[in-house]
Amino acid sequence: MKKIILFSLLTILTFNFASAQKRQIETAKKPVSNANQETKKYVMVFLNLNNQEDNNIEKSAELVTRHKEFLTRLNEEGFLLMEGTFEDEGSLKEILLLNTTEFEEAKSRFAEDPAVKDGMYTIEYRQFITKNNTIKLE
Repeated sequence: MKKIILFSLLTILTFNFASAQKRQIETAKKPVSNANQETKKYVMVFLNLNNQEDNNIEKSAELVTRHKEFLTRLNEEGFLLMEGTFEDEGSLKEILLLNTTEFEEAKSRFAEDPAVKDGMYTIEYRQFITKNNTIKLE
């Protein structure tokens, strides 16, 4: 009798384990749906520092100051969400994340940047798309 009970328990456990494995495999095979992913679009700006032939340090320092004041104003307005710099092949670059989806709005705003106007920076615009609110801004 004990053998029958033990055999029955082992059969039930084996069946449950096999069923659980089958469910895991079926779940893993299901395609991931993008329907539930919330996306948000931004404009990302890359400012590339040009090699200044004019070595006027005072002019460059003034431009940098005015450029920083411009970025501070954009930040205070809520238009500039993120700012940072990085070095790429020995050249200094800035990366900015703007609170807009429109390239034309970004272009018109950065046409006012003193450093861009003066040719200190060249500028590139890219669309940046986040999924599932991966950017947390405080």
